[in-house]
Amino acid sequence: MGKAKDWGIPAGLLLLSVVPILAGSVRLAQLASGGVTAENARFFGSPLPGVLHIIAVTLFSLLGA
Repeated sequence: MGKAKDWGIPAGLLLLSVVPILAGSVRLAQLASGGVTAENARFFGSPLPGVLHIIAVTLFSLLGA
């Protein structure tokens, strides 16, 4: 009986993590494709910190702390 309730909070947190993971995936795709615009040019000058941040946020969102 209590099994479904036990998964409610973790499932909700994973659902909330979908937005930043999708946004990070879009940003990584932009970096990979080379779509430089005036708004995102700063990311192309030094992409490593942004890429590492996106990977870290994705892992933290999925695995937690």
